[in-house]
Amino acid sequence: MFLRNYWYVCAWSHEIVRKIMPRRILDEPIILYRTEGGAAVALADMCCHRQLPLSFGTLVGDTVQCGYHGFTYDASGQCVRIPGQSQVPANARVRRYPLVERWGFAWVWMGDPAHADESKIPRAHWMSEPGWTAVGDLLPLACRSDLIRDNLLDLSHVTFVHQATIGTTMVAETPVVTEPGEASVRVVRAMKDIEPPPMFVRMGGFTGRVDRWQIIDWTPPANIVIEAKALPTGTNDWSKGVITEVINFITPETPHSCHYFWAQARNFATENMGLSKVLHADVTRTFLEDKDIVEAQETRMRQFPDFETVDARFDSGVAHCRRIVKRLMAEEAAARHA
Repeated sequence: MFLRNYWYVCAWSHEIVRKIMPRRILDEPIILYRTEGGAAVALADMCCHRQLPLSFGTLVGDTVQCGYHGFTYDASGQCVRIPGQSQVPANARVRRYPLVERWGFAWVWMGDPAHADESKIPRAHWMSEPGWTAVGDLLPLACRSDLIRDNLLDLSHVTFVHQATIGTTMVAETPVVTEPGEASVRVVRAMKDIEPPPMFVRMGGFTGRVDRWQIIDWTPPANIVIEAKALPTGTNDWSKGVITEVINFITPETPHSCHYFWAQARNFATENMGLSKVLHADVTRTFLEDKDIVEAQETRMRQFPDFETVDARFDSGVAHCRRIVKRLMAEEAAARHA
């Protein structure tokens, strides 16, 4: 159902505090909390005694005490106390998941811990790089993660869904160039001498026509960075243009829901907090429009699971991505069988 041996965003770092927070990742319940020293911890949300969710329990120092019979677990997942007895069975423990904080996100590894290589965490360096600033949020979606992934890989819908923010006629009318890799896909749409969309006017103050680019990079399992940029037509002076990196990390919650972590980073007007507030509202409005679309798709797909859809030329990036995911899923399955 899911690619497992990959890093997934399970939370924004600021969400994890000195309080037990439940979250479902790849259809597995986990809890997140911080130790007194500030370390973020991810444990399975199920006591080994009678399977009560540990999210019903209490944080006691750096330990989690089950709210049913008081089994108490340390940050490694090992049970360290059972009321009324001095000895704790060695197998009294819950799973601890590898967790790394980077670029403002908390990344969890749901697969084999032996393969949890931190160097494989997807890049989002714009979130903390000097000369950049960012806004972002978490949007829960009642749809399978594939739908928002496909939505972001094929931006031709922008013309029809997002007319108030980033949509213009030329987005859908401009062909894309798709560059598939071994485990990546790039989709490029270059639009020359066009009217700027409303959000770009607010960002860059454009008064005339612009050249505009959308450069979409996907890497597994569901990480998409979109370089969206524009500058006045007839100039190559980027001091008069705008460059944004739209960061999208999509984490399955269940087979039919997902956590959509997004951020928009920019390298201009970085001290303008008023602009940041406007852009957060614009991007939120844009993604809420996507939410309506993908959740309606999910409803129809569950009603008509055998329906055969028809692809268009601008679906080439989506098609390559699906083939790569299918191959990677088969490889993971073969490795588990071996």
